[in-house]
Amino acid sequence: MNTNYKSRFSPLAITFWGVLFLGIFCASSSFADTPAYHLDISFQPTRHSMQATATISFPPGEEWQLYTGDLNIQEIILQEKGKKPFSMPMPQSNIIHMYGSRNSQQVTISYSLTVPPGAVNNRISTDGIALTDGWHPLPEQDMLFSVTATLPQGFAGISESDNLPQQLPNGVMTTSFSQPVRSIHFVAGPYQVRKENIRKGLTLSTWFFEEDTQLSREYLDAARAYVLRYEEEIGPFPYKHYAIVANRLPSGFGMPTYTLLGQMVLRLPFIKETSLGHEILHSWFGNSVDVADNSGNWCEGLTSYLADFSFAADKGEGAAHRKAALINYQNYVHTETAFPLQDFHSASHNQPMAKAIRAVGYSRAAMLFHQLRGLLGPEDFFQGLRHLISLHKGHDASWMDIQTSFEAVSDKDLKNFFSQQLTRTDIPGFKVSNTHTDDSQDYTTLFFRLHQTTEEPYSLNVPIRVTTASGEQDFIREITEKETEISITLTESPLSFTIDPEYDLFRTLAPSEYPPVWSAFLGAKNKLLIPGTEQETSSLAPFIKWAEKQGWTVVDDQSVTNQQLSENSLLFLGSGSAAFRSLFGNSTTAEDGFHLRVKNNPLNSAEVAVLLSGSSTEETRAALYKLSHYGKYSSLSFSKGRVQTKEILPKANGMMYQVENLPNGGSTTAINSFEQIITELAKNRVIYLGETHDSMADHLLQMRIVQSLKKKGLDIAIAMEMFPESSQQALDDYLKKQSDMAEATFLRASKWFEIWRYDWRLFRPIFNFCRRENIPVYGINVDRKIVSSVFSEGNTDELSEEQLKTVAPERDLSMEGYVERLSTVHGFHAESPHGKDKGIAGFVQSQAIWDESMAENIADILAQNPGKTVVVIAGSQHTRKDSGIPPRVARRIKVSQASVLNLYASNSPADPAIQADYFFLSEPLILEAKGKIGIILDPVKKEDGEEYLRISGLSHAGKAKEAGIKEKDIIATINGQPAKNMEDIGILMMDAKAGDILKMTVQRKDKDGELQEIEISVELSDMTKPPNYP
Repeated sequence: MNTNYKSRFSPLAITFWGVLFLGIFCASSSFADTPAYHLDISFQPTRHSMQATATISFPPGEEWQLYTGDLNIQEIILQEKGKKPFSMPMPQSNIIHMYGSRNSQQVTISYSLTVPPGAVNNRISTDGIALTDGWHPLPEQDMLFSVTATLPQGFAGISESDNLPQQLPNGVMTTSFSQPVRSIHFVAGPYQVRKENIRKGLTLSTWFFEEDTQLSREYLDAARAYVLRYEEEIGPFPYKHYAIVANRLPSGFGMPTYTLLGQMVLRLPFIKETSLGHEILHSWFGNSVDVADNSGNWCEGLTSYLADFSFAADKGEGAAHRKAALINYQNYVHTETAFPLQDFHSASHNQPMAKAIRAVGYSRAAMLFHQLRGLLGPEDFFQGLRHLISLHKGHDASWMDIQTSFEAVSDKDLKNFFSQQLTRTDIPGFKVSNTHTDDSQDYTTLFFRLHQTTEEPYSLNVPIRVTTASGEQDFIREITEKETEISITLTESPLSFTIDPEYDLFRTLAPSEYPPVWSAFLGAKNKLLIPGTEQETSSLAPFIKWAEKQGWTVVDDQSVTNQQLSENSLLFLGSGSAAFRSLFGNSTTAEDGFHLRVKNNPLNSAEVAVLLSGSSTEETRAALYKLSHYGKYSSLSFSKGRVQTKEILPKANGMMYQVENLPNGGSTTAINSFEQIITELAKNRVIYLGETHDSMADHLLQMRIVQSLKKKGLDIAIAMEMFPESSQQALDDYLKKQSDMAEATFLRASKWFEIWRYDWRLFRPIFNFCRRENIPVYGINVDRKIVSSVFSEGNTDELSEEQLKTVAPERDLSMEGYVERLSTVHGFHAESPHGKDKGIAGFVQSQAIWDESMAENIADILAQNPGKTVVVIAGSQHTRKDSGIPPRVARRIKVSQASVLNLYASNSPADPAIQADYFFLSEPLILEAKGKIGIILDPVKKEDGEEYLRISGLSHAGKAKEAGIKEKDIIATINGQPAKNMEDIGILMMDAKAGDILKMTVQRKDKDGELQEIEISVELSDMTKPPNYP
């Protein structure tokens, strides 16, 4: 709600008070020798005009100025005490200057004002009068106002006043206000006035138009509850009456003794539960106790805390409301826009960086008072507010006055608290390290190190919640340093602990707490709009036009680069663009109405991605100007401009750290036999067999499952991660019935040792079975060079057109937990030999290219072979049913699927139900180690393409040295076969065992530098280190 209290004089004002009424203002006043200001006004509603006389009495001594704005000044009469009145010359500007005199003076200004129909702030019409902006000469100092108004027949009028205005029978009304203010407001209309005395000396009233009189009872009841609530908390209501007044114009102003609500706003059902209480509270803070001119604006934050924050707490939503305030602040306030709270003055919505400014003045200030309440306790907190009111009622108050009042009632030195809250532009942030527990005593102690991320530490009382098997315990620990060792004594072992679970601190949110919401895009420094199809763009035309006025950058789908996608917050105008599909897959947006969805940008966790869709320009236009009010939401749906659904994506509450995960388990009676699981698996068209690539047990399990499925009569095809599509010809040639292709030839043709490199012996049995049973095997992966390029470059921009053709164009990187899971392993892969890491964007995209391309190839196999059951053999992270290949296949083709996992594998998940549909308990097996020579090889490739292997080192664990092998020898043959590269070595030594005798021919230079060939026999070793070697 926009609220105005009193205005500030500015001779440089461009529009008469215009800025003052665009936001909530808490202004200040001065009380020495206060002048009296009387207004005598009458109206001509059919002409939309008024005639007025302003009579102002000035005390002796000082000069005065009056700002007249667009008023039509007709005459100025000045009379000094003891002298005759005289007519002053008309001013050349819109400022009337009054020179000081030793005697008191009185000036009478006759003027008129015509309000054109459609004016924003003022209205003079046959159905109502509202004067809230520039309707009387504006002084530069607070004055004591009184009004005499001649009203149209049937009208009742109201202004700031000590008592309810007197409505005389002849259409004249009078008011007077004994609290000095700089300006007043005047409203009149054919009101139905309802009054109620809620206690002696306090009257509430509603001034509603006839068509809204049924709302009076509800508003009076609500206002009564608010007044009594605040009287109990902070003391007596500061005025004798309070009125709720309807306005024909849209408004939300709160002035001393009444609030002026637009008629449409008045009818909104939630106003009574929200904004009304806020406006009533401003009677104490902002009206009765003003903000001092030499102080920052404190009243907006205090009022927000005692009203909006408090109302949320009443409903059990206090923590959620505070979290929303932190989110709002972090979305709009960045390093370059941050400023100290003490410098917040204007609450206007219509100022540059208004969102950021209001986030400081409202969110940060409200949280200051919340933290102060936590520091002092509720009793001293409210006593401090009552102390402030008792000292400053009818006067100004500054931040220093607030500090002094709270120090007086609490007997605490609050200098450091207010200093760090008011003067700093950064906000606290935390990290945790070195977590461990000690159970050596009769109790358990939890230890961790708490780091403050700001350059200079804050002094804070940090809430910590520890969760044990029995429940939760809350603790407070004071911190003052950059690093603090925390210890907490417990009666049982902790499972987890959470920093600030109820959002009692104004702090930086961790990524796990931070939901993607619309305000994150609105507040983003780097924005990019990407159009979809022509039809999508056409229906969103009103939004696009509005966005261009905001200066947002629009880049067409053909021009946008993958790197740009990772550097900006994105707004997709429909889902038809290739850029959208490369991040979020194929999303259907053919819904009626207007829809907004916000997700994290999967390429950059600091940015968001927004999808807009509208079924027509009418739907878009109807929703457009409401969007700014829904910044806290992750998804919105409108129909004809009315909100149908709104949602905030769930995130963690507080910074939670796991100490111990209790294991899952189950009844042994629920364990099924191998045959029972096979029977269930056979009902699916796609069966995923997840593996740890070097696990013998996993590969044996795969073999047994494939054999059993075949035995059941299923027409099987196998799809393997280990081979790219480019290896398909080699697979077909090797596996076709009666093929005479040798195993070594196949391994060379499929580039096994270049692409996969794992021990072929693990895969040989299933290939032999497929050859015997004529089961086709499909390579479903992409060229490793593609994945390596994306990983090392950080984007897909360097891929050629030919490479892009082999990559699935629709890739969903936004599946729940996908980016988070990949982020945890990113550090390990950053040191990958495939290329230098360029950040998470390249890693996530390379993994998504793997998953999505394999899914697309599986979908093609299913479509081309409608009678086949496809068994997919891939790493267990690819076969995950939550975010691996299965949901990506499901997006492309509707088939039944099942995922299988061996729980005895070395990387078994804590919760297998998330990853797989079925599990086996297959005992670990050890594949017999290969025999090794005990040499280090340096592959060399000449310019002419010739390859050879040079020995660059000898291992103490092998027997190469005793066999006569030396460094710099070049391997010529092994067991009579040429050995020029690592592929040759892999094939020739595939089945070598420890103890075997290997015959080698090496080339070695003699003393004359001539190469000579030497025959050497070496016993292969299991590479067990000899004694005395570490």
